[in-house]
Amino acid sequence: MENKDNNEVKTQEAKPFVAKPAAPFKPAVLWRELVSLISLNLLFVLTCIPVITIPAAVTAMNRITCTIVQDQNYFLWQDYWKTFKRDFGKSLLGGLVFGVGFVLFALAGLVYYNIFGQSVIFTIIQAFVACFLIIIYLASTYYWTMLAFVDLPFKTLLKNSLIIVLGCWKRSLMAAGIILLHLFFVIGLAPVTVGKITTLVDIWVFVTFLIVFSLNSLLLNYAIWPAIYDKVVKPAEKEKRSMATTLGTKEKITWEAENDIQSASVTDLKWEEDK
Repeated sequence: MENKDNNEVKTQEAKPFVAKPAAPFKPAVLWRELVSLISLNLLFVLTCIPVITIPAAVTAMNRITCTIVQDQNYFLWQDYWKTFKRDFGKSLLGGLVFGVGFVLFALAGLVYYNIFGQSVIFTIIQAFVACFLIIIYLASTYYWTMLAFVDLPFKTLLKNSLIIVLGCWKRSLMAAGIILLHLFFVIGLAPVTVGKITTLVDIWVFVTFLIVFSLNSLLLNYAIWPAIYDKVVKPAEKEKRSMATTLGTKEKITWEAENDIQSASVTDLKWEEDK
């Protein structure tokens, strides 16, 4: 929730930002943050207009929504633009990598369709392609949030994203379910006729359109932030690390170069079924 008191603002700016575990989800959070979510949604849409800025806008939006998930104070305009500018390069690189990967697998599905047609082999291949597309999309959701909070090399961010999406498969399935349910609710239950808002359901769907992107980001971060915190942030806190001294400089969590703890590997992660 945003700080509105000037004294609180000065106090908050004097403290370093420390990532925290996700707070329990409460429906009241949606009402408390409704105005901010609408503003964030509008800001996100406007900053996506140049197209090339979409990845940076996604990262900046996740910065705000994940801060809400942690139940910490934030400054919508300042934090959004600070993250947008600071992580523009890595955001664009990530967008290109995930975008190219998504397109290549989608094209592969079309190629195999032309080769095998409607056959059992094509059905099997199509299932594999669909799984890879889902993995790529989910890995990108982990990537944007990690990038917004954790100062890691680009390759390490990609590596962590791909490993965590599989290692924390329960969280990943939860995220996938949120995406599908949100799409169904927004698209499937949308009013057929524009301007015909007669029921509470129609009103809620209309409001949902005003926060469609920010709400989706918020719910996704409730699903994936616990995995990022447990597998990346929390282990690093046990190692030597340096924290930013003020919000006005660099507020991300940083690790010393000699420590490789930030680069997750299969052996570093405990798969959820082994817990």
